[in-house]
Amino acid sequence: LDGNLVINGVEEVVLGASVALDTEQGNDGPGGSVIFGLASGGTQLSASVAGADLRIDTSTAAALQNGGAVNIPAFFNDGGTFANDLSINTSSGAGGTAGLVTLSGDISLTNNGASDAASMQIIGNGRILLPVSRNIDTQAGNPAGVTDVGGVNLGASVISANASGNSLTINTANSGAGSAGGNVVLGTLNNSSGFFPFAFSVNAAG
Repeated sequence: LDGNLVINGVEEVVLGASVALDTEQGNDGPGGSVIFGLASGGTQLSASVAGADLRIDTSTAAALQNGGAVNIPAFFNDGGTFANDLSINTSSGAGGTAGLVTLSGDISLTNNGASDAASMQIIGNGRILLPVSRNIDTQAGNPAGVTDVGGVNLGASVISANASGNSLTINTANSGAGSAGGNVVLGTLNNSSGFFPFAFSVNAAG
């Protein structure tokens, strides 16, 4: 599409296959936004098949144009299983501003077999907002035998909160037999949305 995508009033979104959402065609304008419900949560995303990925691209290469904002829903397994990978690109054109990424829910992902570990990546080096405390877990269920290394890559994103006490926990650890923990790449923490994160923790044990 070439514009905004807003999904509101929907409790559950279920991926029946890998899905790509791209909100700017032709790189001749700003990136459209992708909004799943309210910033405070309400919408959940899961998968009905193993290995389903979600790729959201609100980026643009047009000079002086901004990337689109993204509200990420909660990721659970209500549809039968967890999604595998989550990739978000909110990059701007030269002189523009990358889109704001709001963590509207906790994110739980899982592997797709031993050679396809779960991963979450945010590209664009923009701001990430914590509207409340959030958890990111890339090895939900601690499956055994996962030798591929996935994890969380936030690039040079700037993480902040809009209220006191909001924290972020990242868990790429996997206690399953023979499994490896995932890598974690962090950006910076500041108070660009009004507050510094209250607490920040990472567990990447294998």
